[in-house]
Amino acid sequence: LYFIAVQESEFSASESNSCEVSMTTQLQNHLGKAYIKLASLSLSGIRMFMMIRREFHSSVTNVKTGYVPTGVGGVMGNKGGVGVSFRFNETSLCFVGSHLAAHQGKIDQRNDNYRSIVRALGQQLQQSSSRKLDLNQQCDFIWWTGDLNYRIDMARPQVLQLIEAKDWNGLYECDQLALQLKEESSFVGYK
Repeated sequence: LYFIAVQESEFSASESNSCEVSMTTQLQNHLGKAYIKLASLSLSGIRMFMMIRREFHSSVTNVKTGYVPTGVGGVMGNKGGVGVSFRFNETSLCFVGSHLAAHQGKIDQRNDNYRSIVRALGQQLQQSSSRKLDLNQQCDFIWWTGDLNYRIDMARPQVLQLIEAKDWNGLYECDQLALQLKEESSFVGYK
């Protein structure tokens, strides 16, 4: 299984094909006939492609796709997430590609983007009979990737000094995502 998610994709297809068709064709040509498309979707510049080995395709059921814009006004697709969920035999799998709010001080907005994506994709990618469960409770395994935009929370000169000194722990102590994980403000349960 290949899962590819990109953000800020400015790829433009020929007039005769959509971007998804063109990129899927490129992947198909690269991977060969042993792989087939399981899913592809786009939300503005956020794109996701899934290719699966042909012999495993019959083990896949209940394929669902969804997308959640979280950009300006909660409607612009420059930020947000796309997702695919399915059952592989009896195991539910989910894959999310996202692009969260940018800029140093936007931690709360990134956390809100994450929660919006979890809530909305939980409904769109539903793999359980309960509609009250969010995405994190819907699937046995979740892979989440993307431009999460969490930063090192210190001035650039300090960051460069810590890099020069190879003080990785000093950097990690100021990593916004690590702090949000520790405070359980975002990506709770993810490793």
